[in-house]
Amino acid sequence: MRTKTILIAASAALLVLVAGGLLYLRATRPLAKPATPAEVAKPVPPKVCDPAWSCGHLARGEAGMKPGVWYLKYQDVTGPVQLEVVFAAGAVCQVNGVVADCAAMNPPSGSAASFSGSIEGNVFVATKLAFTTKR
Repeated sequence: MRTKTILIAASAALLVLVAGGLLYLRATRPLAKPATPAEVAKPVPPKVCDPAWSCGHLARGEAGMKPGVWYLKYQDVTGPVQLEVVFAAGAVCQVNGVVADCAAMNPPSGSAASFSGSIEGNVFVATKLAFTTKR
C-alpha cells in the first residue's frame, strides 16, 4: 500500500512540475512572434483601367477580323469590345525600338505591346504603337 501512495505522490509532483514549467515558458516567451509592419501583407488593389481600353491588347488575324488589320480588344462595362485600329497621320510605330511602317509591321509572336491614341466612333486611332519582345 505504501508503494502505491508513493507512486501517486510522485506522479502528482511530476505533473505539477511539468505544468509549472509550461506556464513559466508561456509567460516568458510569446507563442508567436508579432509581425513587423514590413511583414504584414498589404492587399493588392485591383488594376484600374481608365480608360478601359488601356488594359486591352492588340490582335490581328483572328477569326472574323479583316486580313492584315490590327484590332484593339478589351473589356468594358458592357462586355467585350473589339475596335479596328487606324493609324493617325504621323503615328509612330516601333518593333524592339526600331521604327517600322505601321501598316506593314510584323512583331515577333508573344511581344508586349504599348499603345496610345483615342477612340473615335467605332475605331481606335493610334498615335503611338510599340512592340517589345520579352527577354
